[in-house]
Amino acid sequence: MSYPPGSTLALMIIAFVLLRWRPKWARWALGIGIVTLYLATIPALSGPLIKYMETRYAPLSDTAARESGAQAIVILGSGRYPQAPEYGGEDTLSTNGVTRVRYGARLHRVTGLPILVSGGRPYDEEISEAEIMRRVLEEEYRLPTRWVEDRSRNTIENARFSAEMLHKEGIHRVLLVSHSRYMSRAMQAFTSAGLDPIPAPTLFRTKETQQGLILWLPRTTSDMRAVLHEYLGMLYYMFQ
Repeated sequence: MSYPPGSTLALMIIAFVLLRWRPKWARWALGIGIVTLYLATIPALSGPLIKYMETRYAPLSDTAARESGAQAIVILGSGRYPQAPEYGGEDTLSTNGVTRVRYGARLHRVTGLPILVSGGRPYDEEISEAEIMRRVLEEEYRLPTRWVEDRSRNTIENARFSAEMLHKEGIHRVLLVSHSRYMSRAMQAFTSAGLDPIPAPTLFRTKETQQGLILWLPRTTSDMRAVLHEYLGMLYYMFQ
């Protein structure tokens, strides 16, 4: 699947190819490509869309976590920092992964619930994301990990393989730890897998530092790419 700027650049290339034989079509294609690329790079558009995704599920209070009736905590992987030189060249958690593990550790201390970590080797790495999370939890937080789901390559498999492990022990209701902007898709996947997930979102955008004219100035497309990935992912899950 192609996200901006890849899709818009492809449209511009098509425009230049058509320029000689279909100049009118070429101008239309080029214009659409430029406008699309601009819209994909301005915070004025991506910011509100991300804010909407992040506010679909409220932060989970300590009291709500304790009274939720959950039987376990599931922490979803969020990438890795490969061959980190300051860690002896070993793979360790990405910045996003650290955020999730830290919050999962907090939930464990608040509730006493056992932890499942989920994340495989999507690019055939030597060690799974789940194993990295387990090591960090046990070595840096001094917390045990009950289950290590290390086969999954995407959110659907996170949910499916986690559900298989938990159902064997009669566990259905879980606190689900993921980024606030990704929580809707994760909730869909885990509900479809037969679990009763309670959203435990983390990493909210708490302060908007950009205001005024700067909101309309192009920047990187990473925010819009995240928006499209989530909305298209949720649409895909609806038909699964």
